[in-house]
Amino acid sequence: MNEHNQWLRNEKMAASSEFLAATERLVNSELQSRSPRVLANAVQEARNLSHARLTLVCPMDVASSALKLRESVVDVATLLAERSRIGPDEAWDEQVNGAFAKAYRSKIQFVLESSKDLNSGIFKGLGPFRAITMSMLRWKVRLWEKKLV
Repeated sequence: MNEHNQWLRNEKMAASSEFLAATERLVNSELQSRSPRVLANAVQEARNLSHARLTLVCPMDVASSALKLRESVVDVATLLAERSRIGPDEAWDEQVNGAFAKAYRSKIQFVLESSKDLNSGIFKGLGPFRAITMSMLRWKVRLWEKKLV
């Protein structure tokens, strides 16, 4: 039983870190490009981000937050690709900034959910206070979402 639990924890950790690394690479490198061709490839890569491994080994909260993160990265990539075709426009810049903010919040939510599941990060050693801390952090993320709507 201990070996299985350790294997499952390692799989969860690997799946979460691989998914997060793929989204970070996409956002921090390819989506920073000004080339329409690179941005078009980034849109396709964002759509291809797979959370299937997370769905297999992690609880539903982690998988659904990964799906939200993927969707927000697709939104950013799509907006940036369209923006590169149009040229300078303040309205588009505002939409792109809003999409980046949404993606950032989705990333925070994913990190919180995966940390809670793995009992790592800010949740390590909190014991009975883990549930309270997670509720407070979820409430904070919901407040951020309401401010942007």
